[in-house]
Amino acid sequence: IQGEFPVAVNEYIPAGDQPQLNRMRGYAATDAQPPAVAIDINPAEAIALINRDRERLLRLARGEVAVATATWYALARLDEAFTELEKDLAEQLGIELPPREP
Repeated sequence: IQGEFPVAVNEYIPAGDQPQLNRMRGYAATDAQPPAVAIDINPAEAIALINRDRERLLRLARGEVAVATATWYALARLDEAFTELEKDLAEQLGIELPPREP
């Protein structure tokens, strides 16, 4: 589950700056540079676009927060379920569980 915010934000990063800013850059074990992009914007144009689309970006950011919160709740619920299952199994087997770290 992922909202549209990361894609939208990356649209504002000038293509020429992507090699330095892209989070995927560490996946390649090479010093090769990605190909140049013919259609690009400069940083001033990027800032102007961000300011122009501020309301849309804020809505997308709020959506991203909602997705992250829902994911956290789902993971917390799974953790609770597995903890209960672990306790039940340990009780049935007569095993003492070590204390859990918070």
